[in-house]
Amino acid sequence: MGVRSEQSSLPAQYRRLVVLRDGGQILLRPVSRADKDAVRDMVGRLSPDTRFLRFHHYKPGLTEREIDYFCDVDQENHIALVAEMTRRGRDEIVGAGRFYRLARGDRAEVSFVVEDAEQGRGIGTVLLRSLAELARDKGVTTLVAELLYENTVMMHVFRSYDPGLRVVVNGHCYHLTFSARGPETAGDIAPGPAGEASLTDFRPP
Repeated sequence: MGVRSEQSSLPAQYRRLVVLRDGGQILLRPVSRADKDAVRDMVGRLSPDTRFLRFHHYKPGLTEREIDYFCDVDQENHIALVAEMTRRGRDEIVGAGRFYRLARGDRAEVSFVVEDAEQGRGIGTVLLRSLAELARDKGVTTLVAELLYENTVMMHVFRSYDPGLRVVVNGHCYHLTFSARGPETAGDIAPGPAGEASLTDFRPP
């Protein structure tokens, strides 16, 4: 998997080669401005339903302004990671996640998406756990998320991370509030159901 020429301000330990339960691998790393085309391509590969669940409305693609917002982040109050995979001889971004700090500085809103062809392999779980780790490092103790009622798969991912999360109905969405710490043993969680990756499978690049 190739290394982008533009480096992130995040420390090197946030570049991780992750081995998935099915033996596949992803490179988890901070996003950079050099990823704009790759992020645009990933969103273009999402099915209409996956775009709807992620953006809460049907969306043909991202505007240039949205691409700038997703890729040009300060990696301090707005942190974003991408999951990169080698497919057909090319390095492609297959998932992305982010959080941004809210006005109350110890809280942040988190979101992520995995393209359809790679769903069910545990990439979403890896993104959530890694974002929570970064959030804790930045002094964030509580994470929030907005989830459409139909998004049962993502609800399972969030509940698996923090079974004690708080769920409030907010219009057509669930508003989730949960601890950035997750389970007490979040740093050493045993492998979960088939398709999930384990944090113990993180390896240096």
